[in-house]
Amino acid sequence: MVGIETLRRAALVLVAVAPLAQAQDTADFVLTDARVYTVDAERPWAEAVAVRDDRIAAVGSAEEIAA
Repeated sequence: MVGIETLRRAALVLVAVAPLAQAQDTADFVLTDARVYTVDAERPWAEAVAVRDDRIAAVGSAEEIAA
């Protein structure tokens, strides 16, 4: 069972990353064909991650990240 403190930390991560997920610039690094745990109850798994300036810029399907 997940503790309340773990849920609070996960919420803070999501709040910090959410604005970055909207970014439209070119990524420095893209990881695809992966199994990425997102800590989002509605979308707990993703298959791609884009990184720009040492930060997560987007997380989603390979198609979403390629766009």
